Amino acid sequence: MRKPRKPRPREKNVPKGYDSKWEHELHQGILSNWKHHTTKVPYVVEHNYEPDFEKDQIIIEAKVDSGIMQNIVNISGFVKHYLIQ
Repeated sequence: MRKPRKPRPREKNVPKGYDSKWEHELHQGILSNWKHHTTKVPYVVEHNYEPDFEKDQIIIEAKVDSGIMQNIVNISGFVKHYLIQ
């Protein structure tokens, strides 16, 4: 089993409605005439995926993790039985 991720450190005493003290300071100072958190802007992060193996429109990504070794053994049996000819 994987170790749980460590939570990111959270800044303390951040004024309500702001993500950080720095954001609050900017809005109180040089950006005081600007709107704050008024809209959401959708975006997409494009990536390219390169599978480790491909055959007949089936892709396989090979990973090794001691916590999931049994699943890897089960998958390899499936691959040997159904996919390798």
